[in-house]
Amino acid sequence: MTAYESEAAATIRRLEAARLDAMCNRDLAALDAILATEFRYTHSDGSIDGKEDLRRRVAGDDVRYRDGRIAEVEVRVHGDLATGHGRLQLTVEVGPDAYRLDNRTLSVWIRRDGSWQLLAVASTPLRPVAPEREATP
Repeated sequence: MTAYESEAAATIRRLEAARLDAMCNRDLAALDAILATEFRYTHSDGSIDGKEDLRRRVAGDDVRYRDGRIAEVEVRVHGDLATGHGRLQLTVEVGPDAYRLDNRTLSVWIRRDGSWQLLAVASTPLRPVAPEREATP
């Protein structure tokens, strides 16, 4: 790994954590600095938010993000583009209900004017896969 790739990977890991902190703390200014204008978030339920959709969700009263943690982030840098694979653990409160997420994430980053911005995130739940039918002896 080159020095540029190492530095970029460290920056992206820091930004992944900062994005999650911004969502949990409702820090829209920090979120704006991280998200690209054309940002897309594919949630684990298959719904898709753009940057403004996510901003409204974070700022609104219907959904709260809490106790977020991103770990196991593996970053691959390809010039001014990078991907990150990580594990997201997060509590999402929707009305009176709270959901503890344990997801794998794929993020896509772009470097513009010397700064990294998040283009897209896709989230997939981690859960045991049940067999479709019982095995026969």
